[in-house]
Amino acid sequence: LTYITGDGTTDASMSFTGTVADINAALAWISFQPAVNEFFQWTVESGGNGHWYQFIPTTKTWDQAKADAETRGGYLVTVTSGAENEFVSSLHPGSATPWLGGYQNRSALNYSEPNGAWRWVTSEPWSYVNWNTSQPDDAGNAEHYLQGNFSGTKKWNDFTGSSALPYVVEYDVDPRPAAIKQATLSITTEDLGNVGPGGLRTDTDTVSIAINAVPPFAPSPTFTTFPWVLDDTFDGDGRMAVSITAGVDYIANMQVLPTGKILAVGAVNDRFAIMRFNADFTLDDTFGDGGGKQMDFGAGLHAKSFAIDSSGRIIVVGGNRVVRFTAAGAVDTTFGTAGVVVNDHVGQCHAVKVQADGRIVVFGRDNNYFRVTRYSSTGVADANWQYQSNDGYNSYGRDVILRDDGDILLLGRGYWNGVDYDSFRITRINADGVEEQVFRYNLGADEFINSALPLPDGKFLLIGRVDGDLAVTRHLASGEIDLRFGANGIVKVPVLNSTDEGFRATLAPDGKIVITGFANNGVNQDLIVIRMNQDGSLDTSFNTTGKVS
Repeated sequence: LTYITGDGTTDASMSFTGTVADINAALAWISFQPAVNEFFQWTVESGGNGHWYQFIPTTKTWDQAKADAETRGGYLVTVTSGAENEFVSSLHPGSATPWLGGYQNRSALNYSEPNGAWRWVTSEPWSYVNWNTSQPDDAGNAEHYLQGNFSGTKKWNDFTGSSALPYVVEYDVDPRPAAIKQATLSITTEDLGNVGPGGLRTDTDTVSIAINAVPPFAPSPTFTTFPWVLDDTFDGDGRMAVSITAGVDYIANMQVLPTGKILAVGAVNDRFAIMRFNADFTLDDTFGDGGGKQMDFGAGLHAKSFAIDSSGRIIVVGGNRVVRFTAAGAVDTTFGTAGVVVNDHVGQCHAVKVQADGRIVVFGRDNNYFRVTRYSSTGVADANWQYQSNDGYNSYGRDVILRDDGDILLLGRGYWNGVDYDSFRITRINADGVEEQVFRYNLGADEFINSALPLPDGKFLLIGRVDGDLAVTRHLASGEIDLRFGANGIVKVPVLNSTDEGFRATLAPDGKIVITGFANNGVNQDLIVIRMNQDGSLDTSFNTTGKVS
């Protein structure tokens, strides 16, 4: 059951038949999702007017939208400059054509069609206009209200007021409630009379739900040294080459654990492997067999990614293998067959996540369709899904995000319409694997996504390359690109003179975005680190340029 406030629809009800333990287990996975409407300020610092704006996706007639905006404490948006038009256009999906606060006053002395007596609902001067080609045209002698983003152009159109459209509300003062939002969820259960004196009895309980705002980031630290300089307390010069065997050893993915130890997956002796290191990057000999575990699935089949479940068990994927290890690094033989599942549906596994109910989502595939397998907590596949990118080829699935509402975001590169170029691709599916929406963004040449970084407010970043430069895009929780980030949603960072590519991103406690990757110096590859602010601008307090190689 998902209980959603403020969406204008009746929420689902549920009934249970089973033991007390079964019912309690079912109730443990109830999720609550607050209303999705958001407020955004066009700040004075960014050249704005300090007002707040809200896109309302519910469709209404122009008169209904105007009345609702005023009930909310605002008014239908007035757009008085090109900069404000750009800002308002960034608030809604590119396909939306919302009502704006313009109309024709047909009783005015200067009324004439199609250009006479246009007004704003606030009586502000009607000076800036942004009509689309051949507009306004008063088609059918009935178009007297202002529609934005006509045909996705950010231009205006005159339209029939009885049509139902979404709309944008503008507020002169901050409309956000100061108090913590509260809601309740009522659960009704029935006693069928098999316990105690007979007769059907009903018991209703109310659960209080508190929603806290996303906490603010911590202040930026005061550094006693330069944060972009290698730390020579680490192995003498800030660098260490870790060689475990005489064969191929490398790390594909790693995570710093709350204990300060470092969990990593990749290859040892050219085999699928998991490792754990101490903070100084010496192997932690309390983990696995002397610091890790090597799985011999054949040379060249390596681990790519991992997830940790609520019991501390580690699910590792790579190639066509899914392996679960205990928190101590031993193979967990209660999973699959002796701890291992062979997955020939996904084939090239690149990402794994664990749902709240314990089920495991594995995603990937190279040069083929996006493919997903979902497993039970014991390693039994309960679903295999496939999503094509037109002809299906040249698609590379790289990362996956599980949303609180049960939707799943599949992230990677997608081929488009058989044309020889690539695109950033986000496919959103529901909990049953049904495709809900696909977003494709052609941002330049030679595009590739390597990973994603979820943000505290539900948005996320995609990290990769575009036009030979390191590239970062920011997206709304739905998957649509967030035009308020960088330049129309993307930041491209050239570092050296050849290919620059981002691989992973981390959110620092102060909200800065730290990205690692590589840059080609013309001879070989250099490691690079980029630090940027929340809006996508480079943090010039980091090596004066926001980047170092």
